[in-house]
Amino acid sequence: MVIDVHHHWEPSDGLETFLPFICRYIKSMYKSMHCPDLPLEKIMEEYFRLANDPYGEVLVKYMEESGVDKSVVFFWDRPSYDVETLMDINRRVGEIGRRFPDQVIPFASVNPTRENALDMLKKCVEDYGLVGMKWHPDVAGFNPSDKKFYPMLEKMNEYKMTLVTHTGSLPAPSKSLYAHPLLLDEILVDFPNINIIAAHSGWRWWPELAGVMEWKPRIYGCLTEWQLMAVADYDCFCRTLREMIDRMGIERLMWGTDNPSFTALMSVKDWVETIRSLPERAPEGIVFTREETEAILGGNAKRLFQL
Repeated sequence: MVIDVHHHWEPSDGLETFLPFICRYIKSMYKSMHCPDLPLEKIMEEYFRLANDPYGEVLVKYMEESGVDKSVVFFWDRPSYDVETLMDINRRVGEIGRRFPDQVIPFASVNPTRENALDMLKKCVEDYGLVGMKWHPDVAGFNPSDKKFYPMLEKMNEYKMTLVTHTGSLPAPSKSLYAHPLLLDEILVDFPNINIIAAHSGWRWWPELAGVMEWKPRIYGCLTEWQLMAVADYDCFCRTLREMIDRMGIERLMWGTDNPSFTALMSVKDWVETIRSLPERAPEGIVFTREETEAILGGNAKRLFQL
């Protein structure tokens, strides 16, 4: 089973203003990672093709073509959105989950900084059927373990939710301090029913994430966005991944895409194959087993989500 633990659903009615911004940002990421210089038009075309998907049909079709069995799907709560718009988006993600229950695991996104965040969380779970939470604390500018957010975390703990939260530095306006993996440590101590997927494994901060994982059992890393390194420097990717597995443990590292951001650079089918072929393709002296690649691609997520 192949499970994508990080797929963004974007409302098609907001793409007109969001698409130029996000695609310029994606292009800058490609450049910073020394990836092939793709035309901005190509990135925009591919992003629009997958994001222009009001009912989830494009996503599910692309999953089937790519060999992906299930995807964790969410929007991310941007401070510029009013409450009514945000909750309508969360409702629509829930509808996609109900329409495709065998393919989609629907997550909510509500920043804890919102005035009625607790009530919004309850509605997402009890009315919309959303089963997890997505945070982007660096963009919204909040410390995820701040005590003033504990009422929301207590409710998430009651629901036994999985939290996908961004980790790793990003350029301004991201406040990268709030995306450091160490800020998740208190949540793991104080809320024993919350599982956390540290999106991107902290990127350059993955050793710090490994340090948290050494003593805290309910936090996971994921390879979301790491296809950039796999394209830019495959040997470096293999060396880093081997070290990540050795230090984090194979049981808590997962696979994801962060799409529709990166399909112009690497298709999902190729990203799956990049991981699956590691035992045969890894550079001399770096060894991966078939059991490790299958655990990353879906076995670990299957266990986490009790599928």
